[in-house]
Amino acid sequence: MPVILRDSPRAAFTMVEMLVVLCLMAIFISVLLPATQEAREAARLTACENNLRTLAIALHNYHESHSVFPAASVSWDRQRTPSDPLQDRRQWSWITAVLPELGRDHLFEQIDFDTDLRSPSNRPVLRQKISTLYCPSMPMLGYVNMTDRIPGDTDAATTDYAAVSSHLPTVLGPTFFRRNESGTGVLAANDWPSRSEISDGLSVTLLLSETRFDQFHAAIGGRGACLVSPDCSFGLAWGRGASVTTGDGINRQEYRADGTPSWRYQILTPHTGGAQFAFVDGHVSFLNEEISPEVLAGLTTPNGGEFVPEF
Repeated sequence: MPVILRDSPRAAFTMVEMLVVLCLMAIFISVLLPATQEAREAARLTACENNLRTLAIALHNYHESHSVFPAASVSWDRQRTPSDPLQDRRQWSWITAVLPELGRDHLFEQIDFDTDLRSPSNRPVLRQKISTLYCPSMPMLGYVNMTDRIPGDTDAATTDYAAVSSHLPTVLGPTFFRRNESGTGVLAANDWPSRSEISDGLSVTLLLSETRFDQFHAAIGGRGACLVSPDCSFGLAWGRGASVTTGDGINRQEYRADGTPSWRYQILTPHTGGAQFAFVDGHVSFLNEEISPEVLAGLTTPNGGEFVPEF
């Protein structure tokens, strides 16, 4: 007797089964996405930490060659006459000084130190982006308006790392961070300190910080304001005085009524809960933004003699 084969019914998803699968996929995504984002941020933090350590090593190599650390920035005081509008010039930063230690000899050799930092001859150098100076957790800015004395709004490339030059709030002193004025950190303006002058201990004294001023491109009015380009923003130019103060805390930016940031020298990061710092001995640590102001001040000053508890 012949056997008759019949086609079995075609398997298919029911609407209920499809909804169950979609729900399971949504659950998996909701579980995996935060973990993936956390892993990516951890990788970015590590890269940022490595940049800070590289810069600290460059500063120590500079010290080995010159027996001192570079000044945070250098003011060039010219003869004060009414005809000279550039009487007190903030000149090249500590980053400029360590360009050879960062393997950027070609940039260092292009700088015309006999003229003003803001002269046209130095603009090509100021606009050079240096990968070591960018924290991958922060969106990379194109260029910033460093000064209104250079035509246009894109004067200079930026840095996400700065010298910890003071423990005073920005409202209490000049923003030049000169030693014996508001420059109370290891790296201050017009000062070339040696390691032997740091009596509080190299492992408990801050050297560098990560920071990003104006992550939102809010720049309206005032000196160095953005006037033309929609891509213009304020920020720390690596060639000029790249310094911050711990006196305003960590991630505690204040804003004016028009929505613009109040100060340019605070420690601001996109990291949740704090910021990374390089200490004078070269190690890098993440400091919680809730750290006591007294402890933060004690970590900033190199010769304060303060007792710094566990942080």
